[in-house]
Amino acid sequence: MNWHADGRLLKVLFLSAATLIGVVTMLGIGEGRRVRNVDLRNTPGGQEALRFLEQLAQGNERDAGLDVLELDPVSAILSGKGWIRHRQVSGTIWVPEPTLTDPMRGERKPIVAYDWTNDFEFAFNVRTKEGHAVINLGHGRRLDTRKIQRILDGDVMALLEFMPVPKQVYDQELRNEYEEIRETYYRKHGGERNVYFASYDFVRWATPERAGDWIIRGIATGPAAFATAMKEVQRKSLQEADEVGRWLQQKGVQNGFAVAEQLLSGRKANWPFLSVKWQTVGFYSQKKLVGYRLPEGGIHHAAFVLVWREDR
Repeated sequence: MNWHADGRLLKVLFLSAATLIGVVTMLGIGEGRRVRNVDLRNTPGGQEALRFLEQLAQGNERDAGLDVLELDPVSAILSGKGWIRHRQVSGTIWVPEPTLTDPMRGERKPIVAYDWTNDFEFAFNVRTKEGHAVINLGHGRRLDTRKIQRILDGDVMALLEFMPVPKQVYDQELRNEYEEIRETYYRKHGGERNVYFASYDFVRWATPERAGDWIIRGIATGPAAFATAMKEVQRKSLQEADEVGRWLQQKGVQNGFAVAEQLLSGRKANWPFLSVKWQTVGFYSQKKLVGYRLPEGGIHHAAFVLVWREDR
């Protein structure tokens, strides 16, 4: 592996992202209007990233691709998806494929020593220098850097989850309150047309470590506290700007997408037509070790809730 090339790659990508974020901040882009993600694949940093992936591929017919490399200038999230194909062909072999009219029919086919593809995805916050990656190792195994960190922190259960352990030795059952709590809001406020409840993807992400324990404890109530808390999670919440914007437009808010971005970035949460709040959602795990059920454990995740005010 070329460490000099690796350092240059990271430097180019970081400077490209930081420059774009600086321009957005300086010009006030995003204040009151939507900002599209910037595709970096055809930039010098993107081309350097692709060359780096091609160096990682193995075999005489290796290949690599970068399907996504984009920056959200508002949340400062640099994200990507790609793949690396390892393929070795060792000559060809004649394979007979006779038919009734041509009993000598056949063709030469490659002798493939190995052929597999690793796909991956990552997200990195240029401002906070935090990020993670998930790599598909094949055969149903995925390498998640967040789980590795848990193992390094001494979490034995994370090690069992990572290793291919038979279910007779270790297994776990998962459940959560997401659907139940969301439906409660729908029933109370006249259906989903009057409520925007954070997506399952956001709630699953919003653990105490990521969202902040003070949010999970329910301290963040009222527009001011809601906005302060939202600034802590904007790198994830802004991914729902389109959905929130469409919901607001369906309710008659003409500048719905601009309002959505202000809400989800924490710039403004005091709108006369909305009630805003944070809601905790329990996620629970029932682990079994060699057939014995261990005490059920769980943590509270955070969900933001927007309720349309009919009394305005």
